[in-house]
Amino acid sequence: MRVASAHAFGSYITDAQDLGDVDIATELERKELSPGTSWVEANFDRARASGKVFSWNGPMYGCGETEVWHILRGRSPHASLARLDVIDREDWPRRRIYPICWRLRQPLSTLFES
Repeated sequence: MRVASAHAFGSYITDAQDLGDVDIATELERKELSPGTSWVEANFDRARASGKVFSWNGPMYGCGETEVWHILRGRSPHASLARLDVIDREDWPRRRIYPICWRLRQPLSTLFES
């Protein structure tokens, strides 16, 4: 799994004086796998390689996604993460922050708007 896009939402994209935390919604996408490898196999292998042991196989199915969430969150008490589909369902305002065109310092999505 990898981050396909990230969007700031909440007080961070407003004129609020007190931010409190940074709200970020992410959309994850699957990386390409070697031919003949299934996502179930890849997640199981990833879980085993990291030394994780589960009493049942359920958590192993989403190991890749869970790992990305833990890496993004880190130990920061000031980062609040959400899935992009949840933010869209709630219709909350958001601003794309990744990927961006660094040379132009603006989100890629704005380069193609008319």
